[in-house]
Amino acid sequence: MELSAYVLERLHEDDEFILYRGRAEGTDPPSILVSAPVSGRPTLETLKKIDHEYSFQSDLYPAWSARPVAVSRYRQQLLLVRDDPGGNHIPPSTLDRMIKTWNIDKRQFKFR
Repeated sequence: MELSAYVLERLHEDDEFILYRGRAEGTDPPSILVSAPVSGRPTLETLKKIDHEYSFQSDLYPAWSARPVAVSRYRQQLLLVRDDPGGNHIPPSTLDRMIKTWNIDKRQFKFR
């Protein structure tokens, strides 16, 4: 996937990855989500996480998920590109807290 047309906006950063929203006019899709390793020299474990997340591509419903669509190399870095369903990013710690507070059973989430 060609990423050079997208302008990236940082949404979230943790110890391992930075999550960006990429926007561009005249592209298809006009908006994407991109996960990039924080380190310019990511560990093998970090690269395996990218590959593992990408492996769920056909299992996730696009209506409720940011489905992985590509693993791309941009500026000498391996990136995971996802569909951007819009909305606001919820940091993982907040999502975990919501699941515990509302007593949600994670097994109820549907996969294809």
